[in-house]
Amino acid sequence: MASAGVTLKKVLRFQVQQAFSQANLDPELIEQEINARERLMDAILDSEGVTEAKNHYGQQFATIQQAMGVDSARANMIAQQQATQLAATFQSAQMQSLIVHDPTDDLRTLDIPTLVLFGGKDTQVTVDMNKSSIEKALQSAGVSYQTKVFPEANHLFQKANTGSVQEYSTLESTFVDELIPTLIEWIKD
Repeated sequence: MASAGVTLKKVLRFQVQQAFSQANLDPELIEQEINARERLMDAILDSEGVTEAKNHYGQQFATIQQAMGVDSARANMIAQQQATQLAATFQSAQMQSLIVHDPTDDLRTLDIPTLVLFGGKDTQVTVDMNKSSIEKALQSAGVSYQTKVFPEANHLFQKANTGSVQEYSTLESTFVDELIPTLIEWIKD
């Protein structure tokens, strides 16, 4: 359900691009911030140049903040906090594993029927980014599989308006109507 078919690094790249694009920022600034973020990830994974990569990321994030209208002093403070928080997050063993893990490697080893479900309005793990790579991996595994997209569902399979994370808490905390019947029917089959 709402599983990634690409590495977390690719998912994060997409999510950051989406978030900053909504703020109408210069695409070049967005790309520079993402590249600096990925450089920090790589430095942490390699255990080399972490301090330099963290400082570089902080500079790029401060530039983004200033482009969003934040004054220089506050932008630098926010950027330092962000760089420290991001570095701590990327330094966790679980996150390091997820950053480079390709979930399709696991899917290629499956030997059981598989049901893959997506929310059509999922903005975290989008159908476009993930569905085809999952299907290719399952085809490679030679297993019986079914994919289904619930057009009105978000990442949590709630009926959504926009699918944005900010909307989650404003929605009814129930699944879209078709989800449970789909699960039951698939299990019966």
